[in-house]
Amino acid sequence: MTINAIMHAYVAELAEGGIAQPLTAPVSVYALWHDLAALVGELPPPEVAALVDGPAPHPRPVGPAKWLDRDRDPDTAA
Repeated sequence: MTINAIMHAYVAELAEGGIAQPLTAPVSVYALWHDLAALVGELPPPEVAALVDGPAPHPRPVGPAKWLDRDRDPDTAA
């Protein structure tokens, strides 16, 4: 299976799941890994499966604002 075929299937799956703009939707690497493994019939590694089966990870700021003190995660800020 080619990368393009896998990605087409993944985008179609997201669209069927109700994601209106799947090409521009934010997605976590663990979720992508988990779904792509399923599309090709593989099991994801345990650490990926644990993230999918466990609680959602704490959202992190993205872009330049992530470097501002006021935007630091209080759980990890020094």
